Amino acid sequence: MEENSTRNILRTVTAVCFCVFVLLMSIINLKLAGRPAVSFLTGELSFKEMTQEIADNYVSAKLWMRSDFINFNGLFARVSGRRAFNQTIRMENDMLNYGYSTFSDPPDETLEINLSDSIGSFADYMETLDIPFYFVLAPVKEDLEGELLPDAFQNYQNQTGDHLLELLSEKEIDTLDLRVNLTQTAEQSERYFYRTDHHWNGDGALKGFGIMMDYLRDRYDPELDTSFADPSCWERFTLADSFLGTHGKRVGRYYAGTDDLIWYEPKFETDMSLSIPDYTEYYQGAFSEVNVRDQYRQLQDYFAVTPYVIYIGGDYPSVQHRNVSAPNQKKVLFIKDSFGLAIQSFLSTEFSAVDVIDPRYFTEVGIAEYCKWEQPDLVIMMMSPSAVTNRYYNRVGITEEERRGLEEQRSETLLSGLVLTADGQNRVENLKALPVELENGGTYQIAFEGVSPDDDMPDAISAVLYNKTVGDIAEQRIFDTDYYGTIEPWQWTFTVPSNDAREEFTLYLCAGLFGQAEDVHVEIEGISVRGISEKGQ
Repeated sequence: MEENSTRNILRTVTAVCFCVFVLLMSIINLKLAGRPAVSFLTGELSFKEMTQEIADNYVSAKLWMRSDFINFNGLFARVSGRRAFNQTIRMENDMLNYGYSTFSDPPDETLEINLSDSIGSFADYMETLDIPFYFVLAPVKEDLEGELLPDAFQNYQNQTGDHLLELLSEKEIDTLDLRVNLTQTAEQSERYFYRTDHHWNGDGALKGFGIMMDYLRDRYDPELDTSFADPSCWERFTLADSFLGTHGKRVGRYYAGTDDLIWYEPKFETDMSLSIPDYTEYYQGAFSEVNVRDQYRQLQDYFAVTPYVIYIGGDYPSVQHRNVSAPNQKKVLFIKDSFGLAIQSFLSTEFSAVDVIDPRYFTEVGIAEYCKWEQPDLVIMMMSPSAVTNRYYNRVGITEEERRGLEEQRSETLLSGLVLTADGQNRVENLKALPVELENGGTYQIAFEGVSPDDDMPDAISAVLYNKTVGDIAEQRIFDTDYYGTIEPWQWTFTVPSNDAREEFTLYLCAGLFGQAEDVHVEIEGISVRGISEKGQ
């Protein structure tokens, strides 16, 4: 009885404080509604535009003490015993998750059907190229045994994953279900997932990596070296009380607490590179310098950053990993969602080349076309059931018309035997334009025989498709000079954008990164450019 009385007093005090805080915030933030209202009265905004602007203002950084409001609101929800709050549920083990009322309609199953058809068409085309293809289903936080969801709530993600795997199995596509080893039970879910985020933590990602490598050894190549997938090869790091995940940012740090950031770095020696073409970023060195972003190793604002992206720094359209000393001299195309950030980093220790594509953002060419020209040794597609509803993943598909076009493509040499000197001495601009005309929408392949001299070589050579009209890079390939010319030819196939026929493009070769002068002098020898077109055109 006394315990209930204490709880009621605590709730009353919290409610009073919360109401006072909301009143204070309403007065101070009145301008967020006042300015759009004035614009409406003066005819500058319609009523719909006014209400939308007000709504946007109140969920933006413009809201005074926004993070404090979220934290206080979450504390009030926790003290008042609310199990669901701001489109987030607190599961039986106090972990946060997506949740829906049992009265909510389940997702449209045509989404899984459409995605499986897209994946099926892609897998069929990979078979014609003699490239093995494997689909990996990443886990979601809800346990397969269904013990974690509170009464009156449902989460359809595992149901969605089951249906997708069933459809892919009917198409005879090799699949790996990581949920069985990572979220079969409530205990596993709590161990391998962040409390406040929808992603797995570093422990879950490393375990998933080990399972994937064992699977590839069994299904793809029994001679595959999987030694670096052994957890004993990795050192575990944590940054205590430093992470508020996607769910936590919606309900604040007091509703379910915060997380310790968990990541792994190898105990073995590494020397590798990573390029992010869309952002002209290039990293070279040890794993921790290339794959781990240092800023997330220290405490930061809970609401301003997402430390989950400690690997790679975020989701990009494409990333290229190169590792000359990798135990497996093979090229992998890894198609992924956000669950793949840690996995792609781990894969870069095992394979000499790992090309990464995120279908949500990659639009330069069709992914099937990318495979035709890059010729990876195997393709892995990994996604979580939560990504199935994102229609951008259908970009892996290839239509019969597109497939016939690729099969009928031929090439015509436009430029051959050219030698360019890129002089970075005295800090002058270190790039040269190639004397070749490019047609909008055309596909081309640039190749060269080598780069000299071998001493004082820049870390990278760049081939850049530059949009002269808008003054920006359209596409580029950053060549690791340790890798290319030794393991893989100096070669890049690209398609000129065709959004606007009036745009003009120039193809540059650059010693180092575009726009960054280097104290080097190199000759790029035997340059050739071929135009790729459909037969008869």
